[in-house]
Amino acid sequence: MQQRHPWLLTLVLMTFVSGTFAQKRNPINYKKQLDETFAAISKADIAKTSDIKKVADLYLLSDVADQGIALLDAESERMKQELATRRSAFSGGSAGLDRQFLQLISDMPEPVISLPLAKKTMKPGPGEDIYSLYIKKVEAYQEQLKEEIQKNAPTFTTVPTAYKAKQDLENNPMIQQMGGLEKLQNMSPAERQALAKQMAEKVKQDPPGEDGDPKRAFTQKMMKDPNYAAKFNHMTVPKQQEEYENFKKENGFVGNELPKKTDNAALNITIDQKITAIFNHRQELGTVVKPLQERTEAYFADVNKQLSEQLEERAKALPIVEHGEAGKGKETRPLDIAYNIVLYPVKIQEALANKNIWASHLAALKVTIAEYDAFLAAYWGKDKTTDQLMAQRNQTPPAILSGICNEVIRLTKMAKYYTNTSASAQRSYDEKVLRLYE
Repeated sequence: MQQRHPWLLTLVLMTFVSGTFAQKRNPINYKKQLDETFAAISKADIAKTSDIKKVADLYLLSDVADQGIALLDAESERMKQELATRRSAFSGGSAGLDRQFLQLISDMPEPVISLPLAKKTMKPGPGEDIYSLYIKKVEAYQEQLKEEIQKNAPTFTTVPTAYKAKQDLENNPMIQQMGGLEKLQNMSPAERQALAKQMAEKVKQDPPGEDGDPKRAFTQKMMKDPNYAAKFNHMTVPKQQEEYENFKKENGFVGNELPKKTDNAALNITIDQKITAIFNHRQELGTVVKPLQERTEAYFADVNKQLSEQLEERAKALPIVEHGEAGKGKETRPLDIAYNIVLYPVKIQEALANKNIWASHLAALKVTIAEYDAFLAAYWGKDKTTDQLMAQRNQTPPAILSGICNEVIRLTKMAKYYTNTSASAQRSYDEKVLRLYE
């Protein structure tokens, strides 16, 4: 459960660095491109769409297409890795990840890179695009999960003695003096060593095992040695049981305890640790991906600012000309065409970069899914007490999958937003450059 799937973190970083900012190696001179394109458009017959298209193909799109193709190649290679990762992460499945959920993940619609295809994708009426239909599918699956949760709720209404055992341990005055179980688990080795000296003095008045209770003796052992307690709390459940049995043998407790009495405080702590570890790692992944997204947005905002400034500067330099009965003014249409021709490949690159960012978010989510899968495989369905403890924390398979569905919906909305952005870019190009209106 402590595994961090470094291959996915590497994928997140490599995707972004090699793809999104590949164009920074050869920065584009937008002023030169705008001037050259404007000069070519000024010589063309802008009343003819075919002439405008020739200028776009000749003066700009062929140049930037090289970069676009390089990015697309990187994206294709990344997708191959992603598919291999998907097969590796979800092969075999478990008690937690059912086939319907896995199929939903596989069917998740991605942002559309091609601007013309994005425009077609977003043409259906409200609620009829592939993203809206997919979200409805996920929400229907969530309803099934909620029904399953409600149906099984009576099974977990009884509070097991293990929960009380953990509360008793948490409320123990000595544990509280140590700062509580959570603080103990998060202490550094040096802090635990200093604490051990303090607690050793306190337990001298109440030596371990003087009442013949092995559980009490073992608890006091952990309080005397915070380093050992932290090490014990990070063991697997079988290892913890083995450790406890060895302690009993070494201290002469074998056969002394009542056979029906069980102490599940350690199991409580272990489950909490596993859940907390998954949550914390999810937050950690967010801190990795979010800055990359912000950097991408900042980069393209800067590019658009550069282009806008060049457009404004060039517009100021335009001469005043006669427009017949309309009077005098500047002829801005050729410049507007040139500007939108220069802008178009930038939007292509932005679509590629957005796809990479979305894929990074998906990769991060898959790490969390894999960790929950391992958690459920290790603990769910083993015994009634453990299932009850997990149910109290809302960590049953249906509850976990329902929560993940919220993340899936969020990613689908992000994909829809990116595709909509690309569709708008294509629509703007068609109208402002090619005069194609729908």
